[in-house]
Amino acid sequence: MERYGTTREQMAQVSVKNHVHGALNPYAQFQKKFTVEEVLNSPMIADPLTLYSCCPNSDGAAALVLCSKEKAKKVNGRAIRIAASVLATGTYDNQRDITNWEVEIRAAQQAYKMASLGPRDLDVVEVHDAFTICEILHYEGLGLCPLGEGAA
Repeated sequence: MERYGTTREQMAQVSVKNHVHGALNPYAQFQKKFTVEEVLNSPMIADPLTLYSCCPNSDGAAALVLCSKEKAKKVNGRAIRIAASVLATGTYDNQRDITNWEVEIRAAQQAYKMASLGPRDLDVVEVHDAFTICEILHYEGLGLCPLGEGAA
C-alpha cells in the first residue's frame, strides 16, 4: 500500500469478485455475495485485512484425470496438452521483498519459456487467494501486469 498506492477498496474488490464466483457454484462453501463496504466493515483480522479479506479455514479438492487422447475420446472427455510444468523453491531470506515473490516470478518465466507462451496467451487464470493482497501479488508475479499494478 505504501509503495504502490494499493487501497483497501482495491483489495476488498478481490473478495467481492471471488464471492460472486462462489455464489454461482453450487458446491462452494459460501454462496453469498458481498459488497466492498461489507468486506471493509467485517471484523479486522490483521490491518488492513478484514475477515472477508481472508479465506476460510476449510478443505478443498480438485482432480484432473490424465489419460491418452484415444481414451479421452471414448469417455467423452476432452484432450488437453500440458505445455509446461515447473517446480521452483525460494529461500528464507529475512531481507526479501514481501511485495514480490521472486520464486513465483522465476517459475512463471520458466513455464512460459518451456511452453513457448506468455501471459498474454492465457485465457483463464486461477490463483490461490488466501488473502486478497496475495491474489493481487500473484497477478504481478505471473506477469499478468507490471509490479505494482496488480490492484488496478
